[in-house]
Amino acid sequence: MNLFVTSDIALSVILMRIANILLLVGLTTALYVVLPARRRLPLVWGLTISLVPLGFFLVASTNPSAWAIISAGTFWVSLLGYFESSGAKKAGLGAIAAISAVVGAGARADAAVYVVLAVVMVVVLTAIRTRRWFISALLPLGLSAMAAILYLSTSQSSIASSGLSGYAGLGHQGSRSSLLFRDFLNVPSLWAGVFGSWGLGWLDTDMPAIVSVGALGCYAAIVFAGLASLSMRKAVVVLTVLGALWLFPTFILVQSGTVVGNGVQPRYLLPLVIMLAGVILLQTGGAGLRLSRGQVVALVSTLSVVNAIALYFNMRRYITGSQVSSWNFSASVRWWWSTPVSPVLFWVAGSLSFAAFLAIVAREMLLMRPTDVPDQEVRQPVVTS
Repeated sequence: MNLFVTSDIALSVILMRIANILLLVGLTTALYVVLPARRRLPLVWGLTISLVPLGFFLVASTNPSAWAIISAGTFWVSLLGYFESSGAKKAGLGAIAAISAVVGAGARADAAVYVVLAVVMVVVLTAIRTRRWFISALLPLGLSAMAAILYLSTSQSSIASSGLSGYAGLGHQGSRSSLLFRDFLNVPSLWAGVFGSWGLGWLDTDMPAIVSVGALGCYAAIVFAGLASLSMRKAVVVLTVLGALWLFPTFILVQSGTVVGNGVQPRYLLPLVIMLAGVILLQTGGAGLRLSRGQVVALVSTLSVVNAIALYFNMRRYITGSQVSSWNFSASVRWWWSTPVSPVLFWVAGSLSFAAFLAIVAREMLLMRPTDVPDQEVRQPVVTS
């Protein structure tokens, strides 16, 4: 990001935000093009159902979590496609996997751990005793080594042994075992925080309940539908990612001597939430995930409305301040460009753009077609004498 530092602070921030957005769009677009068709759904929908509202806030930010999120959504599926492809596509997917791994592992220590976890996931899903597979495995082996080196080079790596500083005893004065029990049971609130039950930013931009309920409901619905396709290997990987979602934050919180709500934020777990959605949506044989027209309409409508509301409250926080209750961004504006495009018009354009995107990808990937429905049993005519 230092490439975009200028004497104009506002310009620097805007350039960094645009760079991060282009990185997400560029990697996912390139990956969509070269991936096998049946692997596109985990890529697109693993990200789509996980990014509202916290993910979109972070990806379009200067926070290093932006790169951790981008890596989580692209690395594991590009590596999976790499093992399943050959020729030019294999080379392309390998290159994308390498870029994605460097982006994640170079951004945050926890993202480096997630890179190694993704390698383990893909190895479990693809491992076979052939010379071709072992040769292909040299790439993820090298990327794992790179991620380990980057992890050890950061100051954040000490958190695993000493915990987060400054939180010991905060919110809990009992024994270590009671702290473990309490944190273990409350860690799922961090998962829900990804969908808006916790504030955005530095936890200072509250979302209305409709955002968290709607976003989490869409995530749960798609993930539940994805479980219809299940194999032993996929089940092992799903349980591994779910275990990481539960045990990683529990371990850090106990090491830090504090309770859920202090130190560990939902944004640290968002990459795992994306990976969990993606692997559950993975097709392991037979027909892929298909929804009825009513289900698709409900999903697209709910997620579109939720995103629009989240975008509205986040924009109002920075344009007028949260204390202003007027729905109109043009009232009491404290920060906006000198441009004919008003904040309200900008909000409408952003909301409709995401809704249109959802409608397109849902129709192409999720909508059940007549060919997906098994033929009904042909009734034999009754012969009467």
